Amino acid sequence: MTTIDIDHAAAPLLSDEDDEQQMQPGIAAVLEREICLGAPLFLAESSEVVRNEFVRRIYIILAMQAASIWVLSILLAESDLVADVLAHYPWIVSVLCVSGLVVSALMHRVRGNEPSNGPLLVAYTMFEAHAICLAVQSFEGLERELHHALILAFYWCLFMALYTFQPIFRFHGGYPLVYGTVVLLGILLASTHLFGMPIGRLAYVESILCIVSILVVYDKLMRFTPYDYVIAVADVCTFIFPIVNLWFLLKGTRYFGGGTDEAEV
Repeated sequence: MTTIDIDHAAAPLLSDEDDEQQMQPGIAAVLEREICLGAPLFLAESSEVVRNEFVRRIYIILAMQAASIWVLSILLAESDLVADVLAHYPWIVSVLCVSGLVVSALMHRVRGNEPSNGPLLVAYTMFEAHAICLAVQSFEGLERELHHALILAFYWCLFMALYTFQPIFRFHGGYPLVYGTVVLLGILLASTHLFGMPIGRLAYVESILCIVSILVVYDKLMRFTPYDYVIAVADVCTFIFPIVNLWFLLKGTRYFGGGTDEAEV
């Protein structure tokens, strides 16, 4: 395992005052201290502060992605131009879904190229956001389901990020799974009983993917370094987006090819 050695004679010992200042350090201070002490840079052997910060960054980025798709879906739904284009060229949905599968494969290959992987992840998210929103608008009744699924994903990711601020339970074992399941059920009940949003197929699929994301983050905590959070987010996205692309592709082939009345176009 890769470690960084340092000349201990050149490293000044921490005084009592320094120890007191390091009681609740930030992520930068903790990383600097671990490097100076020659500690491994991998999350599996890092301090709990570093591990929580890694998890928090992942879920905050995922929440921002869900919010951006949510906003884009509202904007596209109000556009007469988009509706007219989909009415005359329904095959655009299938093209975008197939392209999404290809782009996802490419993103998975370049996800470790730093520092370009950050901008590439943003571009990849925006492409998939347009593809998903346009696909949803091609089918009647799916727009509300999409909004419900995105609201579910947004708030769930925020609550998972909040979990990392509490010092009692680690992001390990069954604690985050139980917490995530309880939060998921709470959001579903609140959105259906308080706001009257129906639980559709997308919400069920989103619920499964939310729980799966916890297992993905488990894996990253065992193998990644604290600086690999963009790669971790890319791994989650390149797992979820292709599933959505494939689902819309099969749905579009069935409806557009069969000429049923379930499609708007």
